[in-house]
Amino acid sequence: MMHGKVILNHPEHKMIIKGALSHLNPDLKHWDKPKIRKDEMGRKITGRPSRGFGDRNFSYAGKSMNPEPWDTEEVMPYMKSIAEYLCNHYWNTGGYDFTFCLVGEYPDGTTEVVHHSDTVPSSYDIVCSMSFGSPRLFEWISYKDQIKDMFETSKLRYTIPQLKKMIVNRDNYLLEHGDVMIFTGESQMNSTHAVPRISGVDRRLNFTFRSNMHYTGERM
Repeated sequence: MMHGKVILNHPEHKMIIKGALSHLNPDLKHWDKPKIRKDEMGRKITGRPSRGFGDRNFSYAGKSMNPEPWDTEEVMPYMKSIAEYLCNHYWNTGGYDFTFCLVGEYPDGTTEVVHHSDTVPSSYDIVCSMSFGSPRLFEWISYKDQIKDMFETSKLRYTIPQLKKMIVNRDNYLLEHGDVMIFTGESQMNSTHAVPRISGVDRRLNFTFRSNMHYTGERM
């Protein structure tokens, strides 16, 4: 049974459901090695161990993505069904079918995700993020103006110094084992989020499901 307490509910933007999946301890059998890359802001980013699963190849932020089939890992079809159940039960519109999931491992508190805006195909498509293991802070910054030109990009209109002058609100949410966060493509037009470094924590897993990614190939 899934029982969670909604502690944040902004139907047009984001929702947090505390402890909805606290009875689960999902894991993967192996992980892809982290890569060092430059993001669309020109920052050097050290990735984290991760794997991607989905229906078929698709275009994401101008790149061709080749996810593994859902059944490559026994746990993934089950996790997908749970994500769809939660979003169709708690979210205001429902009817979601997730087509991609990025599973990331945070081995300890030194693993971080810097501030960024997610690529989401449209205003009404959603991201469903599930946290397992050690708690981590999730920082969400809202800005007074639209910060990018379209939904399906992570590239921002402004430099970091310019963005700092546009901040209207900064929220910190503690995401613990079994917590679920849902947010819309619309929310990503005027906000960024991050998972900052923190001391004294152990391993965390994050399952991030996305709806309606644009396909470029055959179903797998």
